[in-house]
Amino acid sequence: LLAKRGVTEIHDIATWPADPGLQGTFVERSFTDVTLFAELAAAGRLPVRVGVRPFLGRWAEFARQVPDTGHPLITFTGLKLFVGGHGYTADDGSAILVSPSFRDPGEAVAAEWVRAAHRAGVGCSLHAIGDGDVHAALDVFQRAFRGGGAGGVPHRLVHLRSVRRRDVLRLVALGIAAEIQPFDVLEDLPRLRGHLSPAGIERLAPYRELADAGVPVLLGSDWRAAGDLRAADPLVGMAAAVLRRVPGTADEPLPGRGLTPEQALDAATRAGAVAAGGGPERGTLTVGQAADIAVLSEDPLSCPPDRWPTLERLVTLCAGRVTHSAAGVQE
Repeated sequence: LLAKRGVTEIHDIATWPADPGLQGTFVERSFTDVTLFAELAAAGRLPVRVGVRPFLGRWAEFARQVPDTGHPLITFTGLKLFVGGHGYTADDGSAILVSPSFRDPGEAVAAEWVRAAHRAGVGCSLHAIGDGDVHAALDVFQRAFRGGGAGGVPHRLVHLRSVRRRDVLRLVALGIAAEIQPFDVLEDLPRLRGHLSPAGIERLAPYRELADAGVPVLLGSDWRAAGDLRAADPLVGMAAAVLRRVPGTADEPLPGRGLTPEQALDAATRAGAVAAGGGPERGTLTVGQAADIAVLSEDPLSCPPDRWPTLERLVTLCAGRVTHSAAGVQE
């Protein structure tokens, strides 16, 4: 399914071998073990690269050396933590739409974990949804860095459905990337409109503000094997980031400016590869880089974004291997 949509690389918040049993799996949030990907790769059935991000609380296991997964398509790309309990900010400053996370150990412990991983050069992904969660996650990074910044270590915030202006500036100052999922925000928009004020709606999906300020913007999907495959389609996500509405609909767009087509394409290709540590090897069509390529029926920069999801994916290659070819296409 992913290869048919031109996808060549995914991230999974998977567990790692030798985790402490089912309870550890539950805490880590994922019931996917990295050995599943290894078995698929060994059988020649893995059509995408997989970057694995285990639970940040296990930082000591991964701080000494980057683990070897045994297959070049599967890499350790850092550690992750779910920040919760702060939600979105109402006009009176109170927190609304709060999603507590029992995996969040609190700012002090989280900062210690991030600091330890940072010293080892291991990137941390903090999952923060509402602007209150984003603010709290940036507090963790700021406390962990003790007045410094990321210094080239690939740290990121994930989701950022809503961001306050001052936190856009903090992302820049701290050197933190923003991994966004535009379709995910729009899919939940009816619920959000029922709870957020006009000011709260205006803070949603400030992707152009982030990009123009100099924050590296990375396009993800947060696809959770839902029935709606649009969430897994990078061209849908790209179009949604530009249009600020679901492409192919007459929905009222979110206020504010969308990404430019060029920014959206960069977020779906080069920027994500760089943040995953693959910048020297992949992310652009450059001599010497890995052949991770999606061939489309038309240049997306030459047609309206509403048409992007309808473009045919003629061929997908991952590490030089054809993982999808449309009917009638000769390899």
